[in-house]
Amino acid sequence: MLKALIADDEPIVLEGLRWMIDWKRLGFELVGEACDGEEALKLMEECRPDLIMTDIRMPVIDGLALIRQASERYPRTKCIILSGYADFEYARQAARYGASNYITKPLDEEELEKAVEAAAEAIRCESAELRSRKVAEAHIREETVTRLLLGDTREEWVRSARLHLNLGEHTRVRCLQLLPGKDGVLQTAGWCPDGAGSLEPGLMVLPFRITREHQGVILASGSAGPSLSAELVSRVAAALRPPGQEPPYYSVSTEHRGPYGLHRSYQEAVTAGICKLPTKEEGVYLYQDKLLKNAALPPEELKASILQAIAGGNPEGVRHFSKACFAAISGNQGAEGWSGAYLSTVKLEALKVLLEHGADVEEWTKRWFAAAPYQDPGVNQCRWIKELVAAAEWVAAGKGARTDTTVQAALDYIKLHYQEKMQLQHIADRLHLNPAYLGQRFKKQLGVPFHEYLHSVRIEEAKKLLRRTDLKIADIAARVGYPDTDSFTSKFKAITGMLPSVYKKD
Repeated sequence: MLKALIADDEPIVLEGLRWMIDWKRLGFELVGEACDGEEALKLMEECRPDLIMTDIRMPVIDGLALIRQASERYPRTKCIILSGYADFEYARQAARYGASNYITKPLDEEELEKAVEAAAEAIRCESAELRSRKVAEAHIREETVTRLLLGDTREEWVRSARLHLNLGEHTRVRCLQLLPGKDGVLQTAGWCPDGAGSLEPGLMVLPFRITREHQGVILASGSAGPSLSAELVSRVAAALRPPGQEPPYYSVSTEHRGPYGLHRSYQEAVTAGICKLPTKEEGVYLYQDKLLKNAALPPEELKASILQAIAGGNPEGVRHFSKACFAAISGNQGAEGWSGAYLSTVKLEALKVLLEHGADVEEWTKRWFAAAPYQDPGVNQCRWIKELVAAAEWVAAGKGARTDTTVQAALDYIKLHYQEKMQLQHIADRLHLNPAYLGQRFKKQLGVPFHEYLHSVRIEEAKKLLRRTDLKIADIAARVGYPDTDSFTSKFKAITGMLPSVYKKD
């Protein structure tokens, strides 16, 4: 329920406002009454109302000063001014300070209720828009982190990292990945990544979740932020722990820089989790590059050849180069952990290839990483090759298309605002994208341009109104976003093959 505050220096007026308006029916709870502007500001601090109804003439702080200060401190709060002075200058100043309505005394019950009802509708619309914007921003942040962790460092994602994640080129980053504990279970119930962000000023904690088995946080610190030391990492891990539970097991990368360093950071964390080299702390596994350099692993050219074969949809090429890879590993005695880590990083690189071809990365990650490795190295080898061959076959078949979360955010916005005047530029601005680029992604995902999809949504809503209400066609046209009846009728016929009046009677 929304919250309302009333302010007037006349007790009889306060009592009248309390009883003249059916606050509950209009969706409000009356949380405070004030006799002057100063008292109203104190109540605002305590109650944080959604609506203030105030007299314009009050002692200490008058109504205009009150709404001016309220608009500065609480910009989303709506204000209704009451006054016995039907003065245009007062109304003009009230509008300048953000008042949503200006009502002159003596007060009319119907006029008051209409003003409160209009304010409630405006508050709800703004709240819905804010939720939609937050969902869109969350989609963008999530996809940006996923893309960069999996190695997609195209300029659009690097730019998004700067804008939405505050990751600059020189920002220091470390990846902390959660691991299963002694019982083999990954403890995520009650896990709270946001709780670690307040440990140090300037420390950013960015959660990621590739799949349920591959999740954790990115620790990021700018030039003025804290050092990403092992001690800080331990404190972050402790802060992530749900109350009453043991500290989580986790693997940690070395320190890297900026958006381009996220992929390497993630690879290192995965590698450290596979190798599980002991450290001073139980359940903490740090990436140790020196040991990796001593392991006789296959040359990078083999990895590049496998990835190229996947990208080209060449299953036979994948088989050939994978066998060569295992032949190199077979002579690597005493480094089984690093060999397994190496093979896992090849699959991580392969995920990047699949991502570029529109694959659902979460689905592939579950398929590749959820199952525990077999004890028999030969069985592991066959499974690993079979998995990469399946990736090449998928690329060759051209199957599937991953749901574009950015386009989904645009669709959510259209669903809420289709009745308003809308252009692709409006949505692109909200998502901080180039309109042409958003238009390309929109058409690629849905198969139709933005404007055609918008018309289809409006006409579908119009069809419901035609069948379920007695509204006039002109009113329906306005309700679904068309400026006039002719435009609506023309588009309705183009999409449905009949006039709105015929459809209503049919």
